[in-house]
Amino acid sequence: MDNYRISEIFSSIEGEGRRAGLPATFVRFFGCNLNCKWCDSRYAWETVNSSVMNMSYGQIVGKILDCGNRLITFTGGEPLMHIPLKFINKFLADFPDRFHVNIETNGSIRIPEKLLRNKNCMLTVDYKLQSSGVSPIDMVVDFRNLRKTDAVKFVIGSESDFEQMIEFLEGVTIEACIFVSPVFGAVKLDWLAEQIKKYREFGLRMQIQMHKVIWNPNERGV
Repeated sequence: MDNYRISEIFSSIEGEGRRAGLPATFVRFFGCNLNCKWCDSRYAWETVNSSVMNMSYGQIVGKILDCGNRLITFTGGEPLMHIPLKFINKFLADFPDRFHVNIETNGSIRIPEKLLRNKNCMLTVDYKLQSSGVSPIDMVVDFRNLRKTDAVKFVIGSESDFEQMIEFLEGVTIEACIFVSPVFGAVKLDWLAEQIKKYREFGLRMQIQMHKVIWNPNERGV
């Protein structure tokens, strides 16, 4: 039986995205294949100053059941890496209708077709802009395949990031909900709001990370 490397499991509210403000259980897998400059959960993949729990499938499910939330968010790190994906597939098979799952993925790993077909599973996919330090060439997700129930998140760390996002959106049709999320403290919110109003034809939705406004921005488990 596999053990899974878990950074943390906790109950909170969704701080961003389609389910913002709703109670949810977060399962944060340890490990990531990228190194984004503005990553706010480095403790979920760096080996220095990180706490990692090796947990069985049953132990993780037990924690999820104890939290009592119907909404589950699998995040990281990167939850579509091989070992975490094994857990997610089993969980969705064992609980086909009891939970609604959100998978937050960095866009550099192909999304299995059965996840895209699962009505109780939604995908929130990052598109990496230049301030992340990760090249868009590393993005392998076909954003055109995402459903209306999914989401694409553009994390904006500079004005040039916004320009790069618009250039990308001009060349692709995306049915998923598009969120524009400023790097905390790096972008003027009024400027970003004006840009979203200016480019209203793309149906952009501005969001802020609610959990960083409610609690200490560096606090874990919230």
